[in-house]
Amino acid sequence: MILITLQANSQDKNWGIGIRLGDPTGVSAKKYLGASNGLELALGGNIEGQGLQFLVHYLFHFPINNAPGLDWYYGFGAQIDDDHRDNHDKGRDDETEFGADGVLGLEYTFARGRLSAYVDGILFVELIDDPFDLELDAGIGLRFNF
Repeated sequence: MILITLQANSQDKNWGIGIRLGDPTGVSAKKYLGASNGLELALGGNIEGQGLQFLVHYLFHFPINNAPGLDWYYGFGAQIDDDHRDNHDKGRDDETEFGADGVLGLEYTFARGRLSAYVDGILFVELIDDPFDLELDAGIGLRFNF
């Protein structure tokens, strides 16, 4: 009976809104596209607090056996980083970076399905400004699902 309730609640998820700590630190929204896919958006400051980042990812979710509510996921997407850090080594102070992301993470949906926590790592490959520059980002977050 508990498994049926968990499945019913998890299928009720349509959107999740919450906070993300890491890179970027800010707000996170997720549109659940059925039980195995999602579209994630995040907007916030970079970890040094010197600019604004926006990212969008298409995610593929997979349940972890013998761990109800726990999924691992991977996905891909894009990121824009309006970076205001001191970049004298590159001969400029401001830069706007655009590139492709690959993401890998874990998401746990609590028993009632209304709250989920996640942790992820992102590999960012810059395409505009400094092509093929690689950057690793990571974050944790909490979302209210409705």
